[in-house]
Amino acid sequence: GAGGFDFGGFGGGDGAQFDFGGFGDIGDLLGGMFGGGFGTGGSRTRKPTKGTDLEKHIEITFEESYLGVKKKIAYTRAVKVDGLTEETCSHCKGTGRVSQQAQTPFGVFQTQAACPECSGFGKLYKKDGKVVGNGGLENRKEVLDLEIPAGIKSGSFLKYAGRGDDGAGDVPSGDLYVKILVQDSTKYARKTDDLYVKAEVSLFDLVLGGEVEVPHPEGKMTVKIPKGTQVGQKVRVAAKGFGEKGLFKSKGDMIVELQISVPKKLTKEQEKLRKELQKLN
Repeated sequence: GAGGFDFGGFGGGDGAQFDFGGFGDIGDLLGGMFGGGFGTGGSRTRKPTKGTDLEKHIEITFEESYLGVKKKIAYTRAVKVDGLTEETCSHCKGTGRVSQQAQTPFGVFQTQAACPECSGFGKLYKKDGKVVGNGGLENRKEVLDLEIPAGIKSGSFLKYAGRGDDGAGDVPSGDLYVKILVQDSTKYARKTDDLYVKAEVSLFDLVLGGEVEVPHPEGKMTVKIPKGTQVGQKVRVAAKGFGEKGLFKSKGDMIVELQISVPKKLTKEQEKLRKELQKLN
């Protein structure tokens, strides 16, 4: 052959054979049309270098995302069957591939396909003398303990190396990725590492100063309202947001959004105070 072609029988005669070695693109094209890999340069299915990575999702509350939490997650993964023996597949001689011939309008093409005896693994996995399919793997339910760190953001992933599907043969296991989804809260909101809460106060609290009790994932807190606080102004409490304290570490703040609560009826003391404020104005 010249230039990767074998011209024996070329010209449309029956039994014409072509070797597309060196013409990978053509081999790939024909492989997509007729299946398998063509010639020595055709596409071939590569054996996996590790087991399949898995992804699972778990929901946690807003409070749990602030404090950190331990959870359990149940999932199914492919694991090696216990007590297996392995032997080289005699049908493909351990290559995992077999040659086939395909009749096409262009002639007879030689293709490469996964070995039907070993499913392309190149080895036979047996237990008690019987062949175990799927590369010697079986599905098994497992329970994994998760330690979700404090301050984790929704959409973050925790990686557990080697806890995905086992690989067939000697290849390493895949990894497990657990996606953390934080539920919305009616009490709190998060912006970067700041924790936002709302609190109802009276107009007198803004003018004269006072205190208000607000919720917090660590427990209720009393927040001071400075005298002369303006409507719509926020009160910042340092280092009560997300993050870690310490040298070279940062912790967000808690931002208290003050909402004015207008009473339908004033008490005698409030009415007296209102009149005094009017005189001052």
